[in-house]
Amino acid sequence: MEKAKFFLVYIGMLTFFLWPSITILFFDTTRLTSTDFILVLTFLGIGVALLIIGLRRLLELAGLVRS
Repeated sequence: MEKAKFFLVYIGMLTFFLWPSITILFFDTTRLTSTDFILVLTFLGIGVALLIIGLRRLLELAGLVRS
């Protein structure tokens, strides 16, 4: 049950941070101000960090990496 909760929260956080930043950076045709660009890069950085944390967690659960 604990792993399922972690997985659901993790997927929710990934979609919250990665989806808007990727959509705005690559598919939005409007011009971004410098403040918007910094915010989008911050969201992208947080999303990539969460992705790395999640991959490490999966490797730990598979027994390939020690914590």
